[in-house]
Amino acid sequence: MSTLRILGVALAAGAIWALAAATTQAAEVKVSGTVVHVIDTNDIMDSHASQKLDDGRTILHVHDKGLVEASDPKSPLHLTSRDCCGTLILDAKGNFVDGAGHCVNFDKSGDGYWNTWTSTPDHNIWTVYHGTGKFEGMSGGGTSKIIANFPDRYIITYEGTLTMK
Repeated sequence: MSTLRILGVALAAGAIWALAAATTQAAEVKVSGTVVHVIDTNDIMDSHASQKLDDGRTILHVHDKGLVEASDPKSPLHLTSRDCCGTLILDAKGNFVDGAGHCVNFDKSGDGYWNTWTSTPDHNIWTVYHGTGKFEGMSGGGTSKIIANFPDRYIITYEGTLTMK
């Protein structure tokens, strides 16, 4: 095999490897936006939804559904729908103390991702832990903040960083 032919094969192989490496590297994406959640009041009225503790605190199991509107319409999270469940702890006066749960999120093509959330009066943190389709291999998370709270719905803003596979 001539030196020129070996060099050509080596360059072609190198170009293919570089292209493959470039396409398999993870991309970091900044995300932010607003989510409107509607509380499933049927779940709250269920007798199993709350439990009064001996010290006066209440454990409240919650279920809500929401729609994500990303600040950037090109965000992979834009217009995903979500179904969230969690448990809140309220003090004897009914004030929020602590909470945690998870959400299942799907886009209109059926690709989904799952995230956890934890909340205290001082902070709200979310973390992605699984995904399918375009969300497969996604990781990351961020923070959220309640900006409006009504008896049957609430609105949050969120921001964070995701790594897309």
